[in-house]
Amino acid sequence: MKLIFLVLGLILTLGLASAHHRNRHSHGNYDNNNYNNYHNGGEIEVQEVAVESQIVVEDYSYHPYQCGPYNRCKLGEVCQRIGDHCQCLPIPSYKDICLSVKQIGVWQDGQRGGKTYSQWDITIENHSNKNIREIFIGTDYTFRLRDNSLNSLWNMVMLPKGILALPSVQNSINAHASYTFGFIIDGPQSPNLHILSVLFQ
Repeated sequence: MKLIFLVLGLILTLGLASAHHRNRHSHGNYDNNNYNNYHNGGEIEVQEVAVESQIVVEDYSYHPYQCGPYNRCKLGEVCQRIGDHCQCLPIPSYKDICLSVKQIGVWQDGQRGGKTYSQWDITIENHSNKNIREIFIGTDYTFRLRDNSLNSLWNMVMLPKGILALPSVQNSINAHASYTFGFIIDGPQSPNLHILSVLFQ
């Protein structure tokens, strides 16, 4: 009788030990899976952030205006649109429109702490046989309006990202005609201006 109880006790002990081992093994796999899932998820998240950052960088390296439904010009090119036809043309060889730059004067303003300012006239010369309906001119850090005020800019309006455009009262520039706008900026140096996009009538 004692032998029977001894055998039953041994079987019960072995069963509990086996179950405990399986339980530990199962929890060990669960933890490893969670660890792997966490790290795999972390890698995916990092990749998504990297791609998103790359998209932002690429966006800044491209021309700000779409040229046609599928094309975007590169920096250093003019997006020329004539009706439904659009093409990207390199600025150095673009002769249909020119920007003529003239310095009107340079002075130091005692009422503004002796800061140096300069006044400029920019003439948009249309050498083409078509009327200009829209033109967008890009600027950069060299274009700092006096007092950071639009009162220091006339005959043009400023769009986001410092882009200059014709005002609503000036709906076109005729073929072989010109249009002049002006501004007052910080410093004596000529600002960098470049034609981004032109729409001909």
